[in-house]
Amino acid sequence: MAAQSDEMKAAIGCTLIEVGGEKARARWAKARRRHHAWGSRARPGYAQGTRDALRGALHQLIVCAKPGCGALVQLQSARRQARKAGRSCIACGNGCASRQCTNSHAQPGHFARMQSEMATGLISGTHILVLPPPTIAARSDLWAVPNALSASIAHGVRARARQPSRRSQLTAHPHMSP
Repeated sequence: MAAQSDEMKAAIGCTLIEVGGEKARARWAKARRRHHAWGSRARPGYAQGTRDALRGALHQLIVCAKPGCGALVQLQSARRQARKAGRSCIACGNGCASRQCTNSHAQPGHFARMQSEMATGLISGTHILVLPPPTIAARSDLWAVPNALSASIAHGVRARARQPSRRSQLTAHPHMSP
């Protein structure tokens, strides 16, 4: 079933981003099992390769799947929130900071700036839009959305980010108070 799904993704123009092939994964597992003298390796999470991978992962975006939202979300943020909730896959609204998906700490100004920043990154090529992975597991292969589609989504997100919020419209009128 997964192969058919992969064929469909490739047919619509998505490209596979392989994290590591079978040989690389076996090499990583072997290195983790091997004895390392104390102090011979960087602390976990501080090796240069790990830092480079995490920096790149912060530029992988998904679209919030909650109906009516459509905000751009960092994949790592969505994975973190799903893991915290004890789920094995990303649910609608995970990692999203929009008013529709956040109950208590929505910050519309900051959210609009970040949406505009991420959309600009998609258009310029510094960020990449991926399909939500079937699992939250690290080191899983991802499917990148075609550039034309991601640019179209980015332009829509930027247009929504530029729209003033309802509250700012009310306070902008001289005869109305919030």
